Amino acid sequence: MTGRHQTQLRQAVAQWLIALFGLPALLLVMEGGAWAGWGALLGLASQPFWVWATWRQRQWGMLVLSLAYCLIWGRGAWLSWS
Repeated sequence: MTGRHQTQLRQAVAQWLIALFGLPALLLVMEGGAWAGWGALLGLASQPFWVWATWRQRQWGMLVLSLAYCLIWGRGAWLSWS
């Protein structure tokens, strides 16, 4: 597999993991209660993939938002589990 194909594969995997973690995170947070804590943890788990994808594509505005979302999801998890 060439370097280009490996990069494309990594990007595709990152996109799927963003969806796999991100969509359920939003749904769980919307449910509220104890589910919101789990949603915050899933949202936080999706952030490394967001950060990597935006860094790789040099989407600086999205990278700043991704880093802000890391803090927000982390705060949500902290508040839910503390």
